[in-house]
Amino acid sequence: MERSKLEASYLLDDRVVIDCDVTVILGTTVSKSGTIHEIHVPPSDMLDGLGKSLDSAEGADVTFKVEGELFHAHKLVLAMRSPVFKAELYGLMSDKGMETITIEDMQPAVFQALLHFIYKDSLPTMEDLDGDENDEMVKYLRGQVCRGKDEDYVREHP
Repeated sequence: MERSKLEASYLLDDRVVIDCDVTVILGTTVSKSGTIHEIHVPPSDMLDGLGKSLDSAEGADVTFKVEGELFHAHKLVLAMRSPVFKAELYGLMSDKGMETITIEDMQPAVFQALLHFIYKDSLPTMEDLDGDENDEMVKYLRGQVCRGKDEDYVREHP
């Protein structure tokens, strides 16, 4: 189409004039299907996968040294499950280049139980712990669980 014909048809007093038709359809034109397809969702195995990653240490990016014993872990998992580890690993005072963290005042069995709890959301068997180790572990784990929770939560979960 020539420019002069376009200008004659669509320019009016130095304005562009556009003609359009709008059709409004009330209601829906989509028919309902009588067949419903069910999708089978398998049960979650996320905790199993996390537990396996602790056991294999694959992809571990931090090492803890507890009384000379080394424990390999994953910063993201620790930070996700514990506000203490989150502050230690990602907080303002964290040392980004530190790959080994020394833990003082804790027995290796208790730290292993803590990691087990963080990764598997359950307590390990405590048959190998003596009375003092068991008390220390329960006290520490309760502190980890209750830290950052409100008072009602702490009262309900003694």
